[in-house]
Amino acid sequence: MSDSFIPRCANPSLARLLLWLALTLTALPVPAQNEEQQFVEQHPVIRYAADPDFAPIDFIADGVHQGLARDYLRLIAKGSGLRFELRPYPSWADALAAFERGEVDMLSGAFVSADRERFRLWSNTFIAPTYGEEDFRRAEKLMLEFTGYLRQVFAERRQAPRNDLITGLVHAEEAGDTLSEDE
Repeated sequence: MSDSFIPRCANPSLARLLLWLALTLTALPVPAQNEEQQFVEQHPVIRYAADPDFAPIDFIADGVHQGLARDYLRLIAKGSGLRFELRPYPSWADALAAFERGEVDMLSGAFVSADRERFRLWSNTFIAPTYGEEDFRRAEKLMLEFTGYLRQVFAERRQAPRNDLITGLVHAEEAGDTLSEDE
């Protein structure tokens, strides 16, 4: 099973338990270990945050957590006796910050995606020092790629606004003045 499909958990025992439960629910013969049983007894409620806008995997619609991640949590709860308690946040960034502060035990939709991988590559390149002409050319190429990506996202948010920072920026107006594409 790929790590990209395992929810991000603050507690390694919770991660192992969720993996064991997922395998059990798919009819693979995996016996529960004492450590997993003890974890369930000691932590009957798992606080989690969902990505409110990652349909169809993980999203909030009309105030209700939906998607594939929610379906898995329901099956895991049924098979384990755990209770998952949603802590709603208005954005993925807010959910991730809550996880990092310890306000939630896990993120139900912390999956690897093409966009997240591209951001990792761009971020790593932008913060790395450039030592020579080759590094500079690579960074310049990636900066142009990143700018093109953002322009595409801006156009999408103008057409289909979401509850996120980019939508707020592309629709921002003060005294009739709006941000330009480059700003």
